[in-house]
Parts: sequence; C-alpha cells; structure tokens
Amino acid sequence: MTFGNSREILEQVLDYDAEIGIVGRHADHADLHTLAYSEPEPVVIVAKSHPWGRRRHVRLDELGGQKMVRRESGSLTRDAFEAALAQAGASVDYVMEIGSKDGVVAAVARGIGIGVISEEEHIPDSLVHSVRISDIGMKMRTHIICLAERKGARLVQPFFDVAKGLRRVG
Repeated sequence: MTFGNSREILEQVLDYDAEIGIVGRHADHADLHTLAYSEPEPVVIVAKSHPWGRRRHVRLDELGGQKMVRRESGSLTRDAFEAALAQAGASVDYVMEIGSKDGVVAAVARGIGIGVISEEEHIPDSLVHSVRISDIGMKMRTHIICLAERKGARLVQPFFDVAKGLRRVG
C-alpha cells in the first residue's frame, strides 16, 4: 500500500505500479475503470490547544488571519478548499506547504498553524480536532480506479464488488 495525492496515485495505476487507487480526481481516461465512491467535504483541523479546539463549525470568513499549513500542489483537498476561499472572497496566511496529509496533521498538532484535510482522512486522536466548515458549499468526489484491462483480475474484482456495497455517493 502506498499513499500520495491524486495525481501521484493516478500515475502509479497508469504505470502498472499499483493495481487499485483511491483518488480525489481522475482524468476521463479510456484505460481506466472507475467507481465513484464517496463525497467528502474539506474540514479544518486544529491543535486541541487552539481556541477552536472544541468548536464544531467555522465559517470561511473566520479563517482570515489564521496561520495555515497547506497540502502540496496536486491535492484535491487543497484545490477544493482554495476554490471555496476564492468564491467566498476570503484569504488565509499560508506559513508552510507540506507534501502529505500526515505531514499537515503533524504540523497542526505541533501548533504551527491550522490545516485542511478531507473529512475521510481525519483519524480522531488526542492532538488534533476537526472542525466542519459550515459554508463551504461543496463536496469532493473520491473514485476507486484500476486499469480497465485489470478490472476482472482475481484481487481487483472482489475489491470493487465490496466497494460498490459500501459506497456513499449521493
């Protein structure tokens, strides 16, 4: 199992380096078999010691002036969040860019700033708290992908069969 942003995972599947990928975006590609799986929202994560450490919701305009740690280029979560900020006319102060969700979580836990990750990526722990963005007005869509020529493979097909039964697309 490997982790990466959508662009990296897509490349791994297309290059035969991975059998199955879970991505936030994919190109309509004739070589891919895809299954729309879920529609998560971006959420803000803060250190438990942050003033928002017990809040359930925050508005986009409240993010102004906050120091933020952001994901790398190619991250669907980053793109969706920045599009929502632009649409709302809000801006934030980015203090660091990190190449993985786990890196963002670690930086947030250490109080470097707040971050944004997909709600599906957040694993509750004792250091970081997730806060919904009440007015984000958008969801992302995750897809499970494989090479079309491999969709009937012995391990690939059962994975897709189980995923179909678990999917959460509205």
